[in-house]
Amino acid sequence: MKRALLILAACGADSHPRTVKVPFAADEPAKKLAAASQGGDVAAIRATLGPTVIDGGLWFDDAGCERDFGAATEITGPRIDAFATCLAKLGLQVSKQREYLDDLALFNYGPGIEVEARLVEQRLRWIGFAGVLDPNDRAVAITQDALETLRDAGEPNPPAAAGDFAWMRVCIDPMGAIATTDMRLSSTLDAARTYEAAVRG
Repeated sequence: MKRALLILAACGADSHPRTVKVPFAADEPAKKLAAASQGGDVAAIRATLGPTVIDGGLWFDDAGCERDFGAATEITGPRIDAFATCLAKLGLQVSKQREYLDDLALFNYGPGIEVEARLVEQRLRWIGFAGVLDPNDRAVAITQDALETLRDAGEPNPPAAAGDFAWMRVCIDPMGAIATTDMRLSSTLDAARTYEAAVRG
């Protein structure tokens, strides 16, 4: 696992700490996969896929792709080619959000759907809705921007200490009410409480 930023400090009177960006292993293959998907390049997408890909469940506008790959499944053999064809229709974009694990990448597509992908040794090995922990979970994940368009009250940035953050999965029921919140990561316990209260408000 790598952190996105590495702080380096040297000794001496004239030394100043400096910040160096450390690329994740998934960064380059994620960019290649997104470019191929946006360009509809099936062959380029096929080249990024491993011999086996776990499809954690995706949403496809194409009826055939939705039928074949809309639910969690393991993809092998000639179905890999069909899956590459379906991924070429999504127009995947690398998300502005960042994962905290070296081999994970976030993408979004369509009307604001967010997916998570595991890329090992330059190859896609797993892809599915972001934040899904149960293969039977069919809740579609949407981006923060897509969620923000639904806001009808409250503030997008609640008051919190400088540097505080929280990452949570929020499930919304068909009536628009918050069903559950699942805290994935937070800088402090107070930050978790502050942001969860803001989300529920």
